[in-house]
Amino acid sequence: MGKIKRNLLIFFAPILLMIIVNESVRFTQDKSNHQYGNRGTINTANQIKDKCSWVCHDKTAYCKNNHVKLAPGILSYTDLAYNKTIQFLQSSDRSYAMDNLIYLVFGIPFIIYFMLIKCIDFHQQIKILKKRV
Repeated sequence: MGKIKRNLLIFFAPILLMIIVNESVRFTQDKSNHQYGNRGTINTANQIKDKCSWVCHDKTAYCKNNHVKLAPGILSYTDLAYNKTIQFLQSSDRSYAMDNLIYLVFGIPFIIYFMLIKCIDFHQQIKILKKRV
């Protein structure tokens, strides 16, 4: 497989998987017309004890108390990273949504993609060098 084809496959495979998983959830949801912020959504904005909804998006504590199945000790570590990330995104001069897109949707995945491609390239170079010896 050519290097360009490999890199494109590595780039598009996670995106395609995410689309498949997200869209397959539609088949398991009820067909009600839910609304959140004047937009149609798959999930309700009502509080549900056994399932996450938009309430979990807006009120993290509600979700942690009713849905999260992690040990409480682990939450102290994840909460630190989660809250620091939220603070960082809110501290910018741009909007929270724009920074979320820049850093979490495009920035970090691009860095991970770049590092993965470099690791694969280095691995192939090592294999070539080992064959010479």
